[in-house]
Amino acid sequence: MNALHSRNEGWISPALQQRLEGAHLVFLGCGLASRLVEDAVRLGVTRLTLVDDDVVEVGNLNRQAFDTADLGRLKVEALADRVRRIRADLDLHLVPARVHSVADMADLLDSADVVVSTIDGDRVYWDLARRASSRGPLLLCPWNVGHGA
Repeated sequence: MNALHSRNEGWISPALQQRLEGAHLVFLGCGLASRLVEDAVRLGVTRLTLVDDDVVEVGNLNRQAFDTADLGRLKVEALADRVRRIRADLDLHLVPARVHSVADMADLLDSADVVVSTIDGDRVYWDLARRASSRGPLLLCPWNVGHGA
């Protein structure tokens, strides 16, 4: 077991820890999901795709995993730097783009074990939910409640 995850013992079986390290998580939206990305890396996930075209603004700092040094940077790049400081050997794929349609993301969705979507609730959101329910992958859509997702 990786020393970084040694404290997971007793909570996560060695078999599940190995599955986590091999799982591919795709995050659509990296603002509210930024804390989830960080938690996933700390838990043991090493394969992540980050999709977002937005930049870090002052209004993000009260609830997202960014700080003043990140202001004006693309969220995917600032978040990638943050999690690489936790674990340098991550397999990260950055997509600095807005999700316009599920069809545009088909290959990416097909490669994912889990998709975490915090994109705004528009037509893409519902198309993503329909696709996930019919073909997979597992789709998680945490909603912003207060200061957390």
